[in-house]
Amino acid sequence: MISVTSNEFETQTVVRNLDFLLRKDNLQLILFACDFPKEPLVNSVVYLANSLQEIYQRKVLVLDFGEDHSISSNNYQNLNELDVVLNNGIIDEAKLKIYIDECKKHYDQILVTPHIKLNREETILPNCNFDGAIVLRSKRSTNPANKNVITNKIIDAQIKINALLDVGV
Repeated sequence: MISVTSNEFETQTVVRNLDFLLRKDNLQLILFACDFPKEPLVNSVVYLANSLQEIYQRKVLVLDFGEDHSISSNNYQNLNELDVVLNNGIIDEAKLKIYIDECKKHYDQILVTPHIKLNREETILPNCNFDGAIVLRSKRSTNPANKNVITNKIIDAQIKINALLDVGV
């Protein structure tokens, strides 16, 4: 398990290990998810994308399926605000596939974050041909008493989980 914390040395280690994983497993389209809706998923992924870009000069795009995020970053795009993939305000899977295929030509990695609903059972993972998944873990999601609904959805979708990241929350 890799840890994302505020300690600069540990953060650099996480980014280095993530870079190694991305190269070793040849991951380009990666699902980043967490098991609870209030965890800092999007902010953590944007931070990692910015770090990969800054340290390793990787071209990284974060595609967010969330409904209420708007982050000012050059490598962040909320899909619910992108007209080219919408059809009557709903993400069109065919248009999304075309958009992602085009993005793959211009970016080293595309990090996708799903919308984790308060009722986690209602969360629908994006229907993309993911190369793998990375699950962010917090103290709450590592508690054996909690159901890891989203992790189970990833496994059920037969998406390989390449890593677990400890977000230290």
